[in-house]
This record gives sequence, structure tokens and C-alpha cells, in this order.
Amino acid sequence: MRNITLGMTVLFLVLLVAAYVHKQGSGTERTVSLMKSGVEWEVETAAIGKKTKVSFIIQDDKGKGLRGLNDEKQNEIRAVIVPPDMKEYIEIQPSFLGKGAFMFTHIFKQKGEYAVFLYEKNKNMQQSFANTRITIGQDSEKQQSLVPDSLLTTEIGPYKTSLVFDALRVGKMETLTFQFPDKGGRLRFRSESGELPSFLFVNESKRSLVHTVAQDQEGKKELSLAVTFPEEGLYKMWGTFYVNGREYHRDFVVQVGSKN
Repeated sequence: MRNITLGMTVLFLVLLVAAYVHKQGSGTERTVSLMKSGVEWEVETAAIGKKTKVSFIIQDDKGKGLRGLNDEKQNEIRAVIVPPDMKEYIEIQPSFLGKGAFMFTHIFKQKGEYAVFLYEKNKNMQQSFANTRITIGQDSEKQQSLVPDSLLTTEIGPYKTSLVFDALRVGKMETLTFQFPDKGGRLRFRSESGELPSFLFVNESKRSLVHTVAQDQEGKKELSLAVTFPEEGLYKMWGTFYVNGREYHRDFVVQVGSKN
């Protein structure tokens, strides 16, 4: 009887170790860079005012649905929809269906070509790891071009604020700073829940998206963010600001030059 009990104990430990090794092995895919992953898209026939289903599968290097995406990684994935006029963007957290598959729905309200990006939303600077285009209707009107802001001074809530930066260059880590007025009391650049301001950049051709989060500068009169632009040209910049717990939104257009 004692030998049987010992044997069962050994068997249980072997199974436990095997399960752990299997879990660790499957978890290797969780650390894969999504920038190196393929994405297969499927879009229902879209029309103005119609709820449209958009599905995508994140694939491994063998073209199969990426397994092993843990809950944290699943929850970080966002879809960003940029309309033809680039006046706004819509961010959606897609539903995870398993085996690398996700789905979301959206009602398109304009004719023209929409860009849809995928990126990981976290505290690090992230570029989009996939994008596609969705054309609504047969409208072939020329898209309105972006125009750089000549005056980078604006009001964010009750604060008159200036956006300051050196000449922006492609492929280089750049710092952009919002300077707030010296008068007044101490400023806290966080939401009530502790979230830092965030910024989304999309270039005029709608090929590149970058998301970044502001640096933690508690008690200072300025707010800085670091960003690397993957292409030169004009970028629409959308900012979500938190000042003393209040939320504000502002957008700008900035010019990014070549490396030289």
C-alpha cells in the first residue's frame, strides 16, 4: 500500500512538472513582438450608417493564429479608426475570440477612405503593428491636406499653454513640451484615477501611428512627452490632457523633417 501511495505521489509530481513546462512553453509566444506578427483582416461590406463587423487574426511566423496571448496583452490591443477628414479618431477595444482572433463593430459616417490601425496601449511608446483601409461608397474626392499649425499656443481648460519643440526629425527621439503659466498653484498632470496624459500621432498618408504617454512631472509647470516619428511629413497630433483631475482634449498638426 505504501508503494502504491508513493507511486501515485511521484506520478502526480511528474504531471505537475509537465503542466508547468507546457505552460512556460506556451507562454513564450506572449513575449513575441507584435511588430513582427502578421495580421489577416476580414471586413464586411461597409456602407454609411451601417454597423460593420471588422475581424482580424494576429498570426505567428507560420501564418497561424497567435496563441498564448495572456489577459494583459489581450487587454492592451486597440483598434484606431481615422476618418477621411482626419478631424478626429475613434479608439476601440476589440473583443478577443481566441487563437489570436479579435472582432469589433463600427458605424461609418463619412464617404471616403478610412484607415484602421492596431497598436498596444500601455505606458510605453508604441507604433501601430498593423493597418488596413476601408473605403465607404464610391466617393473619390481628394482628401483635404493637413496644414501645420503656425501658432502653437492654445487654451487647455483655463490655462493658456504653449507647445515648444526643436525641429522634428524622422527616426530620432524627440521631446515636445507643453508650458503652462507660472501663475497659480501647483499643477497635477494626472486623472482622478492616476492616469497620465496620452498622445496619438497619425501621419497625413495614414500609414503610421504612434502612441505615447507623457512623462511624470508631478508639481511642475510643464508637461513633456517623448516620441519617435517613423516617417517624415505632416502628423495630426491628438492629446488627452489631465490637469488637476480634469480631462481636456486638444489637437495640433506638426511637421517632421528628414534626418539631415
